[in-house]
Amino acid sequence: MRKQQNLSQECLAFNSSLDRTYISILERDIKKPGYDTIIALSAGLGIKASELFKHLEEHD
Repeated sequence: MRKQQNLSQECLAFNSSLDRTYISILERDIKKPGYDTIIALSAGLGIKASELFKHLEEHD
């Protein structure tokens, strides 16, 4: 979803109040995000958390 919105990892991290390296770790599937992180990521993407969950379910 980040790439679909043409956001860099740095921009998403800033918008989500997360560290860019953490975004990278999540994208490489090294760690799984917790609830609070999912809420932060959805806010950073400008979508509802339910939309992010739906996207994850469809692409998992």
